Amino acid sequence: SIFLFCGLLTVATAPIVYWRLDNDISEARFLSPEDRLKGVQRLQVNQSSLGEQNVEFKWSQVWEAALDIKTYLWLILAILPNLGSVLPSTFGPLIVKGFGFDKYQTLLLNMPFGAVQTIVILLGCFAANKMKLKGVVLCAFMVPVVVGTGMLYGVGRAVSDRPALLAAYYIVGFLFAANPLIVAWAVGNTGGATKKSVTLSLFQAGLSAGGLIGPILFNANDAPEYLPGIAGTLGVFIALIVCVLLQLAILWRLNKSQAKKRVANGKSAVIVDKSMETKPSTTGKDYDEKGGPMLDDQSAAAELDLTDRQNDEFVYIY
Repeated sequence: SIFLFCGLLTVATAPIVYWRLDNDISEARFLSPEDRLKGVQRLQVNQSSLGEQNVEFKWSQVWEAALDIKTYLWLILAILPNLGSVLPSTFGPLIVKGFGFDKYQTLLLNMPFGAVQTIVILLGCFAANKMKLKGVVLCAFMVPVVVGTGMLYGVGRAVSDRPALLAAYYIVGFLFAANPLIVAWAVGNTGGATKKSVTLSLFQAGLSAGGLIGPILFNANDAPEYLPGIAGTLGVFIALIVCVLLQLAILWRLNKSQAKKRVANGKSAVIVDKSMETKPSTTGKDYDEKGGPMLDDQSAAAELDLTDRQNDEFVYIY
């Protein structure tokens, strides 16, 4: 009934969202004309495609996405956290009940878990913005998840173990920082409107696939401890960290390759990455005589709808 209610709520609100939600920054009614221009330039500077000329669907970018190993790692990074999230979400109350609590105590003890999720998501986004890093922050946030899951598997179920088990269960809530960080990381490391759309479509498919596969890890015969399911999710979380490290290595390698391309094209090997700047660089003198934003090389590349592989000015985000 909960899923039916959420589904009906989505269907009912979709027309309202379609009617009231602005299409993009250039049409945002809640921004002043100057702020719209600043928003447009910021998207251009960080290599995000923007403009009417970029609505064209380009098969060449589809093939590039299909041949890019990063695409498949984004897909895997979408599947793994949502596969493992079955532990704290779907089976979380059953696992807490297996600690020896009754159904009313279990309900109360699960309430703080929602607060943990909210805090972790906000903290993860803040840390990524402050440190100008996404993958590194993501990896750091997944370490407590592995520790907490390991404790759930290894700690006994005696009454004296309940505080440690509850602490482990709440620590697993760090997992919920993963999705916003991964999707922002994937978008920030993909150039080209069509390639970005393909990447995000696969990412969405990965989210759904992970949610569908997750419950298979748990079996009713393993109640009330569900140790085999916990062991399975522990493996998933370890694999997630390995994939993040692998993606970081690939991005590091690609940045080295980009530097060589720039040198070959007569440019400086080192380029300032503006994609993670906190404040937009637009000022009053950055507008041309027609009122449009003045574009630097990186902004112009966004206007041309170049992919990250085609644009030697593209800097991959760690």
